[in-house]
Amino acid sequence: PPLGSSNWFNTETTTLEDSMVDEVRSWGIAAQKREIPLTLISSDNVFTGPWMFHDEDSTSLSSNKQAVLTRIVESELMAWHPDALVVRTNVFGWTPNGLSPSWIDSLIQGNIQGASRQLDTLRNATPIATGELMKLLECSWSKGLTGIYHIAGAERCHPVRLAQKICEVFGLGWRNAVGVNDSQGTKNSLRFGFGETSLQTKKIRQALQVPLPMLDDSVEQLYAEYQNGFAERIRPNPTSVTAKAA
Repeated sequence: PPLGSSNWFNTETTTLEDSMVDEVRSWGIAAQKREIPLTLISSDNVFTGPWMFHDEDSTSLSSNKQAVLTRIVESELMAWHPDALVVRTNVFGWTPNGLSPSWIDSLIQGNIQGASRQLDTLRNATPIATGELMKLLECSWSKGLTGIYHIAGAERCHPVRLAQKICEVFGLGWRNAVGVNDSQGTKNSLRFGFGETSLQTKKIRQALQVPLPMLDDSVEQLYAEYQNGFAERIRPNPTSVTAKAA
């Protein structure tokens, strides 16, 4: 899965390799030489608790190897391309053809037996739908923003709450689809993306002078993409949803 995607429901874990630092450095050098704007979609998983709503300079950083490597990737890009835009986020959406089905597909199909062990009410983040993120990225590009910005949802929630909201909007019975398991407690808090990763978005709101989407907005965007055929266009066999809750 991409670095900025939520790992809440993924059965596969985003794994960064040391070689990615070299790759990002190469991209940064090439883009800087040609004066090409460059955007890196990074992750909220660089942070952990106990603090909530981390701003861009938060020192409540995760010591997990993947989180450390993510921060190195960010720093390396900014070192070689100071005018790049680095966006930390927690994004969810439809998975393109050729990749493993996303947790959204699995959730809507009611086939989350493996992923359900990961669902809990302990982790909290500020997730945003891909469509909503793209609107804000386009505004950021038009403003010529550079540096590190947090672009995320305006509402802090945990995995179970997000799953419940998706089931509600898509007209599904979440009680039958979502399993809750808080048994691990704080044992997982040091794992990548298992801490408190909610993002403070004051900097981007001031820069763009726009509000950021609430959870309802993001999930409604997701459903609109299903209705307008976007999900079908990027996937050969889209999830079938027959009704929407009133």
